[in-house]
Amino acid sequence: MIETPTSVKSEQFLRKLLNEMVQRNATDMHISAESPPMLRIDGKLVRMPYPALSENLARMLALSLMSTAQRRKFEKDLDIDFSIGIRGLSRFRCNVFHQNQSIAMAVKAIPFETQTPEELNIPPEIYHFGRVNAGLVLIAGPRGSGKSTTQSAILKRLNEERQQHIITIEEPIEFVYSSSNCIVNQREVMRDTKSYEIALESTPRQDTNIVFVSETNEKDKLVSTLKIADMGLLVFATMRSRDAVSTVMRLVDLEIPHYLISGALRFVIAQRLLRVICPSCKRVVTPDFSLLREIGLDPEKVKNLKFHRGTGCPKCHGTGYKGRRPIFETLEVTPIMKAMLQAGTSVIELWRHAVNEGMVPLRKVALKMMLDGETTLEQVATETFSYQ
Repeated sequence: MIETPTSVKSEQFLRKLLNEMVQRNATDMHISAESPPMLRIDGKLVRMPYPALSENLARMLALSLMSTAQRRKFEKDLDIDFSIGIRGLSRFRCNVFHQNQSIAMAVKAIPFETQTPEELNIPPEIYHFGRVNAGLVLIAGPRGSGKSTTQSAILKRLNEERQQHIITIEEPIEFVYSSSNCIVNQREVMRDTKSYEIALESTPRQDTNIVFVSETNEKDKLVSTLKIADMGLLVFATMRSRDAVSTVMRLVDLEIPHYLISGALRFVIAQRLLRVICPSCKRVVTPDFSLLREIGLDPEKVKNLKFHRGTGCPKCHGTGYKGRRPIFETLEVTPIMKAMLQAGTSVIELWRHAVNEGMVPLRKVALKMMLDGETTLEQVATETFSYQ
């Protein structure tokens, strides 16, 4: 077990861990007593090559990232969420919390440079939704599916293409933006404003055109967000959900007034991150027939198709995968769909209507990626869902 007696040594050790995190393209790092540090790489947790951390070191690593004010808040609330930037390395979002009478920490890497939609393989129809002038665009998916990254890429493109005022309301600030053709002002809840609702209600008085907000999973937040969008602002928000249609149904289930959904909601973008097969150890394999049936494919009808998997090599650390790629489905909330929602139409019927109107489901996008040899049958089965 690693013991570190001084704060200086703990800060040096933390910098070493964060360096390795960035070098290995990990999205997250976990620090916890009685366990070695762990990285999330391509969606999976991987142990770092260090012994288990002592309770004292885990505490010192977490506290070394906090200001005096943040330490006081942590002592009062028992957990804290904040972001930091380390020159020459990256930005990080940190969540520190108590567990079993010790301290643990989850750290998320946030690049200094915001990627473009093209760099993220975001289809043009996704970021072109930003060309509407009013209404709410929801970006939906489970935790860790890349929603914030997609949102940042859309903001980057709007910042380059428009001449407007953009305000972000975040808890805490993750990506940092410089004004380009737009003016971009970023507000952090509990630092720059007392609450999400107060910041949102202030936007019309600040000559704002576009608002970007962090996750809106609670009813009160969603109602406030929809009200601002209904006033003529263009609003982008993220939400944890399974797919596009279930996102819309969740608004109904939360008993949000129909006039707000009908008047403000414009588009829902649902996404997933699929692991990409390592090109260095990619091989043709025989598919699992039970998985084929699970995703709606007849083994007999696809027997002439090629399926691939990585066998594991040093370049992919034995995982068979190298990186992840986002896939998307986009749902336009049309007048017909709004009428169907008001009439109490089932989620399956809404999904069928959306597909008939041109929505390409996540499962179908994932299947194409699999048949193109980019991902595995297992990824399609575990990361996507079908109502059929």
